[in-house]
Amino acid sequence: MKLHTKLILTLLVFLSVVIIAAQFVQFLQISGQISNFSESNITLLTEREEGFARNLYRSVANSVGDSLNRGEMEKFSMLLSRTSEVEGLEEFSLFDTGEVVSHSSNSSFLKKSLPGEISQRVNSGEEMIYQMDDKAIEIYHAQKVVPDCLRCHLDWKLSDP
Repeated sequence: MKLHTKLILTLLVFLSVVIIAAQFVQFLQISGQISNFSESNITLLTEREEGFARNLYRSVANSVGDSLNRGEMEKFSMLLSRTSEVEGLEEFSLFDTGEVVSHSSNSSFLKKSLPGEISQRVNSGEEMIYQMDDKAIEIYHAQKVVPDCLRCHLDWKLSDP
């Protein structure tokens, strides 16, 4: 083999190695950028969903809250049943002081107990509890017993959540 053929082959191998190395480095950089972009989008979407859930909770709580505070349980139950028509809202429930669901927009939740961890957090004074997983967003909000509640619920105490 002639010398110039050997030099050309050596040069081609060297250029191939340099190009492969450059492509690999570029691949790693682009993969990192895509990963960072994906993570920031997931964070943004999660924050947006959290905001939507909190706004939905406030809307529903405000719409049914007045009838509950006045002790108008029939009106409260009617409004609560209408919440099942709200898109994205699986259920809205009211726990009594015994930590059992007494009213719900979804009858399958009636008589269910408050989860133990949530119960501890409510009883420790935490007002709004927000939990999110891949399937659902749960919001628990402790409503303090107010004097209006005692008109109908004679066995309750003002200190009860």
